[in-house]
Amino acid sequence: METSLDIRLASRNLLLRIGHLGAALARRRAVAKGGRSFWQEVADSIQVHEEPGAVVIGATHVAAGIKHFGGRVEAPGKGRGSLHRKALAIPVGLARANRWDTDAAQMAGYSLFRPKGTSILLGKKGRRKAEPLFVLRKAVQLPADPYWPTDEELEGIARQAMAQEGRSDG
Repeated sequence: METSLDIRLASRNLLLRIGHLGAALARRRAVAKGGRSFWQEVADSIQVHEEPGAVVIGATHVAAGIKHFGGRVEAPGKGRGSLHRKALAIPVGLARANRWDTDAAQMAGYSLFRPKGTSILLGKKGRRKAEPLFVLRKAVQLPADPYWPTDEELEGIARQAMAQEGRSDG
């Protein structure tokens, strides 16, 4: 009975080590994508937790899955993280260069408005001429931007962790 408990504890520790190594790889890849804060937020949301007989690695950021796999995003959004807006605001020009959303553009001092009959949000700051900052769309197809370890990479991490475990027992 004491031996089986030791084996269970060793297996649990090995699974946790594999989980943490896999999560660390996913975090490094997310951060390497760059950007101001989005990819750091995705990396920060990557967690490892135990379930009965298993260790689970996951990302809780609302956009983690759609960024990795790609897919269709529609307005108004539904579910967790949705702002329930009538349209998606796709940044162009200055907004794209600065990676702004509409809130950030307003915080930068721009008043946003949509000329009648257009699907463009213009921004005006002080006496400057209005400039296009966002294109409004009902839906977009996001391409996949993978960052999560593949099954093969996780298998390699598991083999490496088991080899290290074997060396530390000796």
